[in-house]
Amino acid sequence: MRVGMKDVDKSKQQLIREVEELRKEINRRRRAEKALPQSEERFQLAVRGSKLLSRTHYQTLFNASPVPLWEEDFSELYAYLEELKEKGVRDFRAYFDKNPAELSICAQKVEILDVNQATLELHHAKNKENYSIIWIKYSLKNLLMFLKKHSLLLLQGSWNLSQRQR
Repeated sequence: MRVGMKDVDKSKQQLIREVEELRKEINRRRRAEKALPQSEERFQLAVRGSKLLSRTHYQTLFNASPVPLWEEDFSELYAYLEELKEKGVRDFRAYFDKNPAELSICAQKVEILDVNQATLELHHAKNKENYSIIWIKYSLKNLLMFLKKHSLLLLQGSWNLSQRQR
């Protein structure tokens, strides 16, 4: 088989085209790699912004609700009840009957994180700080009964704290 000059020229031209396409592809990839960190940063900002938006949306709904709402943190109470359990307390009802002062300690372990305007109005509180003081005086008795009744369920993890108190 004989290869003529035209065939060699065509092969060179094809090779030159392929090398040129490869060079363009390499440059495209370099630009994409260079742009990737900026794209990731924009994505992270968008994600953080959407989380902020959803928190803002939640806060607006929470504050504007006509129903009294409050958010509490029971994590310190849970840890304290676990300590009592490790010390051998099994029947919390009987334990609290014999040690009523323990219920006051438990009540102090519940932290009020937030209250809405309807809650402030219900308790005639001027602001959230004032509500905390009123809440301690007003709700201590109810909280003590609640703790006595539900502490075991809380420890067993079988009661959802967002359930309605009965």
